Amino acid sequence: MARSRIGGPPSLFRRWCLSALGTGINANGLRFLLLAQRQGADFSRVAMLGRQGIHISFDRFADILRREFGVDQSLSDLRAIHGHFYAEKLFRLLGAHEVISVDASSYEGADIVHDFNAPIPDELKRNFSLVFDGGTLEHVFFFTTALRNAMEMVCVGGGFIGVSPANNEMGHGFYQISPELYFRALNPRNGFALDQMYLHEGRESRRWFRVADPDAIVQRVTLLNTRPTLLSVRATCQSDQDIFATPPQQSDYSRAWSAEDSANSRTTEKRSALRRMLHFLPIPFKRAITIARVQIRERLIRRRMLAGGGHDRRGLVPFDPVVAARETEGKPVRLGGGEVKRT
Repeated sequence: MARSRIGGPPSLFRRWCLSALGTGINANGLRFLLLAQRQGADFSRVAMLGRQGIHISFDRFADILRREFGVDQSLSDLRAIHGHFYAEKLFRLLGAHEVISVDASSYEGADIVHDFNAPIPDELKRNFSLVFDGGTLEHVFFFTTALRNAMEMVCVGGGFIGVSPANNEMGHGFYQISPELYFRALNPRNGFALDQMYLHEGRESRRWFRVADPDAIVQRVTLLNTRPTLLSVRATCQSDQDIFATPPQQSDYSRAWSAEDSANSRTTEKRSALRRMLHFLPIPFKRAITIARVQIRERLIRRRMLAGGGHDRRGLVPFDPVVAARETEGKPVRLGGGEVKRT
């Protein structure tokens, strides 16, 4: 682990390059941070995974802060925050007393240089009230090591906030993230409680969906769409656990594998008898039955998707972050390293 910092905002050309290549906060990322802050997330000591830039025009930046979320800051103050390009000043506006960044390279001036493919050193563990991933983890080859690192950095009582590609972003990074992955990883077995998960198409639109836990609704949460789609999650560290000591399993497979999970043992016995009968069928017949089952399942999913406008209405419930923020109107909003203002 090495420490490095290149001071000052980047040049216009370097800013353009970094906005294309670097991690950063877009319009929906900004909305999610503001919503989390309104709902009690602790921004006092922040670690950014990758030195996050602000990838949004100033007019949009100011509009979201002032009009959508009612942040009482002058345009000149907001221009100074936005003009810095990197997000340290934004996090200080949200209440941070300390903001550090961790990256595998010093090319964006990260405070700490560490490759998240390897475990983090002990001095970074349980050391931050908030760890923010604005689009870094999907670029790390050993994803589970990187996610464990991020979770281990959060102090008990602190939080993890992540924004990751979920659909139609092939080639952006190594991975696109399924809701099931975060539901199974950020759970009490690993010391976390998942507070919020939202899916949104694109980086600007307020067309968000609250994501249901597949284990809770006893079905997979799926999506058929044509636009780049991002997943935003917020979780709280409740206890210091040995993370991934037991590897997470996808919930529907866990149910299928568990004999105790069946609510109707008679149905299970019938299904087992049927499968025993199928075992003796010739391979061409078994193959035909399997293909038919898959086709029927896909048609049912597609029909359900089309009925819901492309999304599963049980797993994805429409949600407006600005309306949710306005429901907290009148509650104290911590700004500028602890100063309290009211909206």
